[in-house]
Amino acid sequence: MPARVTWGEAGMIEVESERELREALGRLCELALTEGPFIAELRLQNGDMLGIGLGRPESVVAYLPGTGMPPYYHAESSGDHRLDQALTFDLAGETTEFPSSQAVPVERAKDALVHFFETGQLAPFLEWVED
Repeated sequence: MPARVTWGEAGMIEVESERELREALGRLCELALTEGPFIAELRLQNGDMLGIGLGRPESVVAYLPGTGMPPYYHAESSGDHRLDQALTFDLAGETTEFPSSQAVPVERAKDALVHFFETGQLAPFLEWVED
């Protein structure tokens, strides 16, 4: 099922398979290392969206339903992965700060994005909190 990955103010790519999504994530991670950390958003055909932070060892993960109506969710850090300071990422051209309590390892965030692409569901291996 095709989905769209967007980042920055105008970046966009269509993906149709897990392989294509993982390849796109690899390229986006390289881009984030050169241009600075940003949020990449995966939007499914039903409009549901999962965004993750790229360009840092730690990421953030947030879910917005396609209806635009609550509930909204974000992933929380596990007890063994806490940071002392907030994380910042570019979100559609705006620098956005996220509390350190939302930091998750970037590899887990990427796995959560792939899980969301494949199933349309939030990854069971992350702790989700309603906003």
